[in-house]
Amino acid sequence: MDDRSITIRIDPGDLLLPGLALISAIFLTIAAFGPWASMVGVTAVSGMEDNGVLILPLAVIAGISAIAYIVRPDTRIWLAGIMLAAFGLAAFIAAIDWTTIADEGYAPLRSASVGWGVQLAAVSATIGALISFAAIMDWALAPDGAEDRVDARA
Repeated sequence: MDDRSITIRIDPGDLLLPGLALISAIFLTIAAFGPWASMVGVTAVSGMEDNGVLILPLAVIAGISAIAYIVRPDTRIWLAGIMLAAFGLAAFIAAIDWTTIADEGYAPLRSASVGWGVQLAAVSATIGALISFAAIMDWALAPDGAEDRVDARA
């Protein structure tokens, strides 16, 4: 009888970076639905009327990658790269919107101010990108690469 098994060890320390990335993705999802421009405290433009429609799929991709990062240790470097790309692009989009609204207002409403949704999107995406970069560096600087987290017995 041929008994082959793979044992996957998940250390509590291995959950920190993907857990934080998942929290960033959740906040990014919330931000996509939040107000991106407001006038006198009233939501003038929600994220779903602006570039929040671009942010939402990026948040979902980053969140799924963070979950997969925990359960698929053999593909962590690729998943961290996907998270970095998704968070980085979301941060870029949110930062451009934030500066555009702050400088010029929202196109139909010149006196609009930056809403909390675009601010939360920019901050959570930037934090997610930094966490993803840290995950890549953690993998790259590990003594044995990814092999220290996966044991295969024949």
